[in-house]
Amino acid sequence: MTNINLKNTFSPQHQQKVDELVSLAKEQGFVTYEEINEVLPMSFDSADQIDQVLIFLSGMDINILN
Repeated sequence: MTNINLKNTFSPQHQQKVDELVSLAKEQGFVTYEEINEVLPMSFDSADQIDQVLIFLSGMDINILN
């Protein structure tokens, strides 16, 4: 699933959280910034890591709502 695309970017634990976001987005048809904050662990502490997640989700045509 998303693990292949993020393999060199995130740890397996982080990849699992991103997979959860993707599943949630596919189920709802979108994901909110609040949901992203709830799902991503506090260990996503760098802005670059969070940006990578947002870019990845956008690249999958997942709408991110306020």
